[in-house]
Amino acid sequence: MSGPDTVKNTIRLGTRASDLAIEQAREASRALTLAYPGINVEIVPVHALGDHDKVSPIAKLGARGVFVSTLEDRLRSGEIDAAAHSLKDMPTDTADGFVLAAVLERLDPRDVLLTSNGCCLKDLAPNARVGTGSPRRAVQIKASRPDVQITGIRGNIDTRMRKLNNGDYDAIVLAAAGLIRMGWQDRIAEFLPVETCLPSMGQGALAIETLAANTEITRLFADIEHTPTRRAVDAERSFLRQLGSGCLAPVTAHATLNGDTLSLAGLVGHPDTYEIITGSISGSPEDPEGLGIRLAERLKARGAESLLAGVVS
Repeated sequence: MSGPDTVKNTIRLGTRASDLAIEQAREASRALTLAYPGINVEIVPVHALGDHDKVSPIAKLGARGVFVSTLEDRLRSGEIDAAAHSLKDMPTDTADGFVLAAVLERLDPRDVLLTSNGCCLKDLAPNARVGTGSPRRAVQIKASRPDVQITGIRGNIDTRMRKLNNGDYDAIVLAAAGLIRMGWQDRIAEFLPVETCLPSMGQGALAIETLAANTEITRLFADIEHTPTRRAVDAERSFLRQLGSGCLAPVTAHATLNGDTLSLAGLVGHPDTYEIITGSISGSPEDPEGLGIRLAERLKARGAESLLAGVVS
């Protein structure tokens, strides 16, 4: 391929400044330069709000996409040409003036358990301390092990692993994809089945955001999109959008594409009572957003809105 003539040779790709985020940006850079060998990608690390505040729970920081809004500011100002995000960090509604230009093929979407002694979830000691800052993970872990103590945790994945090694926790829950990208998969004690812990919307996938007005840059990144992943995450995002859930609510959806069938599983929970409502649906991959809407309406009919009352942020 050869890029549009009007595109400059160097594209500035913004990213969070963490080691994992930079590695993800490099992944996107490699994909783009493979498609367009004449283009150079400059990775621009940016410190986001969620990186400055390492104490408050992510769910309570209250910003629009706590790791997203700062990069959008850089796009508006022209300091960067595109932004690389973990798709799970992105709000389900794209801000005015921006476009989700591409979604790259996602890695293993599952959550994983890291433990101080290498044991799995069912073998944790009674009342074990499990570290997670995710209401979604908390309600599902409690569903499997009601006795464990869920304890909040912040920091990059290396910081969280250090806290585990220091004995602050008996186990922590992380995304498999982050550990795989960093080459730390040997630390994983257990891959949690999706039946036990339904992943976060978009988990494992990388997203590239651009200015809607910058059509040439948008077209370049569109060429490296992974269509099956895009269809899956569009269904997941549609489900969350239809429920109107905020970051305080344990709500998620996970889609898989098999041939000409797109399957979507959804979950709505309550962060205090740990009550959970789940459901699933299958349909055509040509209408992923419609699939998400239909599943959300099914769960609403089963009481999802009542469960979310007072929780949605």
